[in-house]
Amino acid sequence: MFPVPVGGVPLPSEFGACIVFAIAYGLLVPFVVYRVFDRRSRTIVILGIILQILNSTVQFSMRAVATHRESLRASSAFLKYTQISFGMGFVTIASDLVNLLRCVQVNPTYGYGPEGRYDESPASQTKDVMLEPPREGDADHPRARRVIRRFALLMTLTVLASNITGSIAASRYAEQIFTDQARADM
Repeated sequence: MFPVPVGGVPLPSEFGACIVFAIAYGLLVPFVVYRVFDRRSRTIVILGIILQILNSTVQFSMRAVATHRESLRASSAFLKYTQISFGMGFVTIASDLVNLLRCVQVNPTYGYGPEGRYDESPASQTKDVMLEPPREGDADHPRARRVIRRFALLMTLTVLASNITGSIAASRYAEQIFTDQARADM
């Protein structure tokens, strides 16, 4: 059986799938370590993805153990952890995507030459940048840069709001459902 992607109680039939996912995420850990220790890497931009990979490796490993241990399977703390991890993991990835999109969209708005400001952009300081720098005479677009940054700020605030509401909901998950049989049956 496939592990439920929204958390919940791990069943014994999910053992194999949990092992496969734990190994798959575990195979990504060497790449994470490389990105963290590579000085040219902008690790902070993808920090959420890095944390999600490490968390998913631990989570699926614990979930595999919980499929065969009744005490862990019914643990309120374990259920809260899995609910928060599954729900908030997608939010951290969304946050990193906002950061990456902002980088990709803002850097091309810098012009080059006497009127441009490309030398002030973060991309001009990066040696291994994949985006082509502006050519001589390309215009600077400060208004477009401002609009993109404001949109990215709005998206960041949206992600923050979902973090807050998701954390509150996940922390109350087990106490609302598993302490009262009548509520659990609803």
